[in-house]
Amino acid sequence: MTMDTVNSANFATITNANGNTLNNLLTLYSSNFSLETVNSSSGIHHNKFFAWDRRTSTSDPTETGIFTGSANFTAGAHTFQWNSAVEIKSVQLFNRYASEAAQLHGSPAVNGDGLWHNNPLKAKTFDLPPSGPGISFDSGNGTAWVMFSPSDDNTTPNGDNPASFIANAISNATSSVVLALNKLGDFSSALLPNAIISAANNGAEVHIVMPQSDITSFSAAAWAILNNPANYSSPAAFANMNFYVADEVAGGPLNPDTGSVTDLVHTKYCVIDGFTTITGSANWTAQATRNTVASTNQNDENMLFINHSQIAYQHLRIFADIVNTQAVLSLSDVQFADYIISRIPEPHHLAMIVMSLVFIFVFAIKRFKNRQPVTRI
Repeated sequence: MTMDTVNSANFATITNANGNTLNNLLTLYSSNFSLETVNSSSGIHHNKFFAWDRRTSTSDPTETGIFTGSANFTAGAHTFQWNSAVEIKSVQLFNRYASEAAQLHGSPAVNGDGLWHNNPLKAKTFDLPPSGPGISFDSGNGTAWVMFSPSDDNTTPNGDNPASFIANAISNATSSVVLALNKLGDFSSALLPNAIISAANNGAEVHIVMPQSDITSFSAAAWAILNNPANYSSPAAFANMNFYVADEVAGGPLNPDTGSVTDLVHTKYCVIDGFTTITGSANWTAQATRNTVASTNQNDENMLFINHSQIAYQHLRIFADIVNTQAVLSLSDVQFADYIISRIPEPHHLAMIVMSLVFIFVFAIKRFKNRQPVTRI
């Protein structure tokens, strides 16, 4: 993790491996800039989020929030891959993400003492969804809750883990499920593919796109399950499935994904019934969304569950861009409105890399007072 003070605000970030992309910052701010890294034989730090607090007083909660999604801060993520991100202004969500960051950073700030995925002491209980309606935001128009991996998995395969909650939400879909996924698979029980099939069996219209490079490799088994009519309750149920090929050119003429571009679709989101969006850093794999008993072969991830009609609609618009069709937009009656969703790449996407770096410094993370433990959640 890195800590720095820029324009009187504290800046913090956590990076995997050796943090080579931060070398310039380390040089510029060597006196008050620390780096927390993790190196383990299995599992990775896979988060891609910011949490910031720009409040000058406690009476202005709109100056606090989180930014999360699928995009790494690399040239590829901002120039040729399909990615998405969401920004939500919420003190409660900030507190949850900042507590996760505090665990990863460790206290006191000694390099290597953070509680990463491979540390059995990492707290998991606060990662579970709230017992109530969730965290309210946008003047009560939306609710959200977040889960971080690794999470408890006390009862396999239906433990308190993100995969179980994702499967439950999809299985209960009543009208539609729209998925733009980078990876799907390596579940011994085919948990998530079976949940998608259950939605189709229940009459929900399912739309799914994945990168061709992954359909023929890691996700081949899951893709075969979804494409087999024998796995559905009826021909009508299988007819509810709609499979798409992504467009290689953002906003340009149709240029179908042939698999030559690795991970062209890098998004990791799902829209259920035009209202609920599941997004974040995690691919839909066991390593990212399940904690297999005492295994340390897991990733540090965040998965955000959002109930908000406009956010769902904006993700449907991203899907329409990816597959070059407007068909899915009929699944929601929400009118177009500029909201807090980023489609990546956008026009002038190279500038987004610069803007992202500016974002880090201008909308900086406020350090927890005295670096309080995660029990603050």
